[in-house]
Amino acid sequence: MPMHVPDPAPCAVESTLWRSCLKEFDYGPDRPKGACEKQRAGYYACIKAWRERQNEVYDYNRFNLVKECAKEAEKLHQCMMVNMFEASRCQETMTQLKRCAARHDPEVRRALADDPTLIMSEEEEEPQGIKRLWYRAIGKL
Repeated sequence: MPMHVPDPAPCAVESTLWRSCLKEFDYGPDRPKGACEKQRAGYYACIKAWRERQNEVYDYNRFNLVKECAKEAEKLHQCMMVNMFEASRCQETMTQLKRCAARHDPEVRRALADDPTLIMSEEEEEPQGIKRLWYRAIGKL
C-alpha cells in the first residue's frame, strides 16, 4: 500500500513563475495591467487544488499571532514592504517578532526551541523589576 508523503512545497513551480514575472517589473505597481495575471491565476488554482486534496478544513485561527506582538508584526510588515519582500534584509525585525511570539505563546516557544536566533545572551534577556518598568515608561517594551 503506497504511503502518502506530504509535499513541503506543493505549488513551488507556480509561485516561482508568478514571482519571476513580478520581478521583471521590479514588483512595482506601475506594471502593465494584467501583466502577471496568468501566473497569479495559476498559483491560486494550484493552492485551491492542493487544499481540496488535503481533505481537511483549514483553521486560520491556529496561525493567529498573539496580540502582544502586533507592534513587532507591523514593523516586520513595513520592513518587508520597504525592502520589496527580500527577507534577508529584515532579519533583525524577524528576530524581534520571533522573540516576542516565543515569550507570549508556549506553542511558538516549542516550535522555535532550536532556532539559533532566539538564543539570547544575559544582557538581551527580558528586563525584570524596575528596569522593566523604566523600559515600559520610555516605550522600549
